[in-house]
Amino acid sequence: MKKLIYVAEQGQIHQEPNRSAINRLDQIDFFQEHPELFKGKSVLELGCGDAYLRYWQEKLGYTSYFGVDKDPRFNPDLLADFNNDHFKGFLEDKSFGLVLALQVLPGDLSVMEKCLEQDGHFVHQSGTFMYASKNVEEMIRRHFKIVGKQEYEIIVKEGVEETELNNVFVICKKP
Repeated sequence: MKKLIYVAEQGQIHQEPNRSAINRLDQIDFFQEHPELFKGKSVLELGCGDAYLRYWQEKLGYTSYFGVDKDPRFNPDLLADFNNDHFKGFLEDKSFGLVLALQVLPGDLSVMEKCLEQDGHFVHQSGTFMYASKNVEEMIRRHFKIVGKQEYEIIVKEGVEETELNNVFVICKKP
C-alpha cells in the first residue's frame, strides 16, 4: 500500500478545491506510475467531472480523450448518465484502448467490455470500503480479468487532526 499525505488549511477540508485535490492525489500518482496504460491509446473517462485528465495528453502519450459526465456544469464531451440508453447507443460503434471509471462504476459493465479494444485496459478506482462492501470485485470479474491492483492510503492533515482515506485501483483486461 502506498501512503500519500495531503495538508489542508483549518476548516477547509470539506470544501472545493480541497475535496478535488484530495480525490486527485492518488489518481495523479497512479497515472504517473502506469504510463503504459495510456501510451498510444484512446481514452474514455466515465464520470469525468472537469476532465482534468484531458490536459495530461502530452505527458501520458494517449492519442485521444473523451469524457462523459451527467453534470452539465463540467461541459463534458458527452452529457449523459452512463447507465442510460443514450450513452449505450453512443458507444455502439466506438472503441477505446483505455476506459477509466474513477470513483464511479456503471451498472452495466458489458457496455464497457464491448467498447474496450482487445488489448485495452479497464481501470476502476474506488474507496476500499466501498470496493469491499459493494462486491465491486465480483461485479468486475464477470466482465474482465483483473491483472493488477494498487492500494493507496491518503493521510489528510488539517491542523492537528488527521483523517485516513483508502482507495484502490483495479487494472483489468478483456478475458
